[in-house]
Amino acid sequence: MTDTNKKVETCELCGSEFTRICEPESYIENLCFDCSFWTKKINISEADEARRVIVDAQHYRIGHNNSWPFRGFGGRSYKILFNTGRTIETSCLWHQGKVPDRFKKSLPDNAVFISVETAPVLTASADGIPF
Repeated sequence: MTDTNKKVETCELCGSEFTRICEPESYIENLCFDCSFWTKKINISEADEARRVIVDAQHYRIGHNNSWPFRGFGGRSYKILFNTGRTIETSCLWHQGKVPDRFKKSLPDNAVFISVETAPVLTASADGIPF
């Protein structure tokens, strides 16, 4: 069943027409969901800024490594070098999407991924018995 009472609005930022279908807190004033989402990413707290990773215009957020069983990318390990020189390793990185062109100036790349050394996969114990 379609809700015919939903009002079609025009986003003040991008000019697209939209209907509010998400929770009210998903929107900032007269902005569409997409513009609201990215505007919120621009205006995050200093603490959240330290957890923001943007590589090749892809926006990520560093989660908590103790968030088992739910980890970004299934718990894959990442090593990240920030433009400031800070390096971190995480096994909880969440992808939040590609930064739209209209937001790239406000959300520039701030890091690069660097390779993570991984231990070799063992297929047998020291006494030759397969695992």
